[in-house]
Amino acid sequence: MPAPHIQHLLRHLELTRPLTVFDLETTGVDTDTDEIIDIGLMQVSPKGQVRSFQSLVNPRGRVSEEITELTGISEEMLTDAPRFEALLDELQPFFENSDLAGYNAQGFDLPMLKSAYARAGAALPGPADRHLLDAYHIFRKYVPHSLERAVQHYSGMLFHQEHRALSDVDATLRVLSGQVQRHQLGGALPAVVQAVRHPYLDADRKLKQEGDTVVFAFGKYKGTPVGDVIDRDPGYVDWAIREIGGEMAEILAAER
Repeated sequence: MPAPHIQHLLRHLELTRPLTVFDLETTGVDTDTDEIIDIGLMQVSPKGQVRSFQSLVNPRGRVSEEITELTGISEEMLTDAPRFEALLDELQPFFENSDLAGYNAQGFDLPMLKSAYARAGAALPGPADRHLLDAYHIFRKYVPHSLERAVQHYSGMLFHQEHRALSDVDATLRVLSGQVQRHQLGGALPAVVQAVRHPYLDADRKLKQEGDTVVFAFGKYKGTPVGDVIDRDPGYVDWAIREIGGEMAEILAAER
């Protein structure tokens, strides 16, 4: 039987496929040069089955003293750990047919994970219409604080963040469980993700919905309807699609 906070989460969220909560510890924050040193995942199926995975990962670069102090992971601990590419088969069932969740996963963990897959000569597996439920976005919408404060705020527990992946995954699940109850976020996962983003249409908050109109939420055309910019300055829209990309690019392309 799953832990009480997972049971509670399942009573509120309508999962149509597994939800994989994940967290990474890395050598830094640069997706081009830094690498994963610890990965933790916990997958919850729509019927409540739970499985988890954790592994240290041997990076190609060095681990700084600052990262060792933050995570407790030293270079010596990683000497016999597998390279990321050696873990792809074990990671496959956690990602291949799952929605995702995490704490600041949109801004950090997911880009780092995609970069790690790319360096391994692969692409992050998963459905094209996959949804990402980010506990940090929910928390920022209501009470902006750290994961430690989020756990205390939503569960009443005192939590000292260890900066180890699997412990942070379980803490994120506790936060999500409290969030869906306190903020009445139950229902289908896509609807919950959209409710958390509202009025923004994309995870990076570049576009907003104002009534029936989509407007830019950044740059020189901030507050201007997308349709007006398409007519007046199509080159700017081309630049945004090409240079910024992401979900914003898909929405802009659909607005044309």
